[in-house]
Amino acid sequence: PDVIQSSLADALVQLRRRSRPPQELATLWWASAMLGACNPTFSEVLASQVLLQLAAFKLEDLLMTSWAATATFQDTDLFRLMQAELTLRLHDFTSQGLAPLAWTSFKQDVLGVLWACKFAGRLTAEFRSAVLEAMLDH
Repeated sequence: PDVIQSSLADALVQLRRRSRPPQELATLWWASAMLGACNPTFSEVLASQVLLQLAAFKLEDLLMTSWAATATFQDTDLFRLMQAELTLRLHDFTSQGLAPLAWTSFKQDVLGVLWACKFAGRLTAEFRSAVLEAMLDH
């Protein structure tokens, strides 16, 4: 609908003016994808801001971003770099002792990103192996 496209155009202006925090980027991209609002320029600007701040994204924000990108933006670099970031985090988290509830939440989010990457046809062998190893270790 026109109102959604108009809102995307307004959001694009704001995104070009200044960088937004990771949670805001993830929520904006995910919400627009769920509304079926596809705009290649909007997705490109979001992806570039995501990549600049990738290490600052919380896991749940990466999960939302991965599904949004699956629906609207099939850029190989974005998926590859998200998976590389999560592979690093997997090694850090599996070497730490996590409480069972924290590990369960972490595991669900990581598996959700894996599923999104697989669904998009962008799952890397390295990420798949890192996830499998982490799951088997716990």
